[in-house]
Amino acid sequence: MAKTRSRLAAGADALSHHRHEECLRALQEADDAASLLASDERFFNHTAVAVFLTEHQAAATALRSKVKDTLRERTMADVKRRLSAAMSQAEELYAHFRFEEALAQLHVVRTMMEEEAGAEAENNAEIAARATALTERHQKEHLAREAVRRALSAR
Repeated sequence: MAKTRSRLAAGADALSHHRHEECLRALQEADDAASLLASDERFFNHTAVAVFLTEHQAAATALRSKVKDTLRERTMADVKRRLSAAMSQAEELYAHFRFEEALAQLHVVRTMMEEEAGAEAENNAEIAARATALTERHQKEHLAREAVRRALSAR
């Protein structure tokens, strides 16, 4: 029982220091030790062992849930960072009158958003709003200028 407890404690400590793989490894070792304890015939009828295994299962499940949430948050932050960087690049290209490159980058942003459909909606909502604003700005400014140029060149 001590080995199981120590491995769970090691897993919690590893999680608090952002060492997720180490935490999962410690959880696996704790589960292995608990399985050995549960499979030992000498301890089948001991209520203390049954209580311990129930508590272990609850603690291990809670720790796995924390790891899962932490990894999900990290993934979401990474997705948002990549989308934001790509969108900023599109806006920068547009600001420097590199319209075709900006539109190509905007297409890249939209493709990334479709690929990252599993990402949280609020991450994509901000980027989608920026992409829509840039598209509308392009339609209002650049395309209007092009229409004027064509009209003037037709005279």
